[in-house]
Amino acid sequence: MESFRTHVPEEVIVSPCVRVRRERMLKALGQLFVRIGQFVHPHDVVAKGPERTAVRLVDVAEEFKLKPKAALKTILVEPGQNVKEQEPLARQSGLFRRKELLAPVSGRVMEIDAQGRVVLQVMVEGETLRAGLQGKVINLMPRYGVVIESVGAFVQGVWGNGRSHVGILRLLVSAPDEMVSPEQFDVSVRGNIVVVGRTASAEVLEAAARARVHGLIMASLRPELLEVAERQDYAVVLTEGVVGTAIAAPIFDILRRHNGHEAVVHAAFHPARPRLRPDILIPLQVEDAPLFRPGRPLEAGDVVRLLAPPLLGKVGKVRDPWAGLGVLESGVEAQGCEVELPDGSLHFVPFHALERLSGAETLEAEGGSEV
Repeated sequence: MESFRTHVPEEVIVSPCVRVRRERMLKALGQLFVRIGQFVHPHDVVAKGPERTAVRLVDVAEEFKLKPKAALKTILVEPGQNVKEQEPLARQSGLFRRKELLAPVSGRVMEIDAQGRVVLQVMVEGETLRAGLQGKVINLMPRYGVVIESVGAFVQGVWGNGRSHVGILRLLVSAPDEMVSPEQFDVSVRGNIVVVGRTASAEVLEAAARARVHGLIMASLRPELLEVAERQDYAVVLTEGVVGTAIAAPIFDILRRHNGHEAVVHAAFHPARPRLRPDILIPLQVEDAPLFRPGRPLEAGDVVRLLAPPLLGKVGKVRDPWAGLGVLESGVEAQGCEVELPDGSLHFVPFHALERLSGAETLEAEGGSEV
């Protein structure tokens, strides 16, 4: 029956213009500072969490290099006393000089233990929740957070290092398969979201940190460098993930179109949540745009990225969304579709070996990337 001759593929959003909705949530009940319909910028504070108490230990014996009993005699404060930051907690007098140990923070002395340590109870400022993107507040979750809607060019990646940043998008390459050198990272890229092409070396990651970039976008990264990328303060997004592949043409086309524009990089990633993808949003001054709705069956004309050798990383267009059964190189039969690559060649591709680049089909209609 016809109802069985459809396939709903995994999909990645690669759209020149789409509406994006993002929840911004506190980890604990707090206070909201925005209202429905309010326009916000990425750095605007939309909510704050409550203050909480924490304990700070000041080891007088260790700091003065004294035995506990001797250290106790140098302590100037008592349990229950409130102290201010930089107020003396202990004083050691010597023959030629006097040494003081100052409170690292303001707080209340909870205890002075037998080991010569002062236990301070301090108040820690609550979580500050910023908008993270430019857009309009469309919903409030009282005391928990907000939903913000933005319109712009939007690209999802496959891996991120968990950081989020805003900056000017800057291409250091002219083609999706190029690579950059550390020498290209000078003061001109400070605060930018930099597109570095096919991949990056450890030296490039370090040069980007020294240049204080806000983000790097590349096709892939060698597995041994993922841990290095995770340690960086700037955002890192991989668009393909497979070493040796170039940035997909539709993705590179969007990044190239918006070179010099402000971009928001949200490098979210969690291996246990495969649908949580990192993304790049370039806000546009557009009144309306379609809202992405997943779950559409595969159709002729859809742009797809191929996920298995020998066509790994290739981007093509679906010609026949239901080509029936085909025999793979392994000899196994699988259901799939027919895909045309940019060189005009047609290939049978099993459904499990492709993902749809949703929104990329509109690029060709606008005279953009050829796929």
